[in-house]
Amino acid sequence: MVVLEGPASVAAVAERVANASADLSYVMRGMAEDARAGDTSRRAEGSALAAERERALYEVVREFRLVARAAIGQAV
Repeated sequence: MVVLEGPASVAAVAERVANASADLSYVMRGMAEDARAGDTSRRAEGSALAAERERALYEVVREFRLVARAAIGQAV
């Protein structure tokens, strides 16, 4: 858990980062479970979904940086 103090815009985008990270983690856990079980039937699907979720996480992290930078600039 992270406690964030600051503008609501920063908190909102931080929550989106957490959700995007959880989405990617869920996909990666599923892929790891399939690999341990020796199940390769969903490998291509899992890889494509992981790439999609990774890109979504990257984009929301970029947005977080911009929002945080703007909030810091306003606080100074």
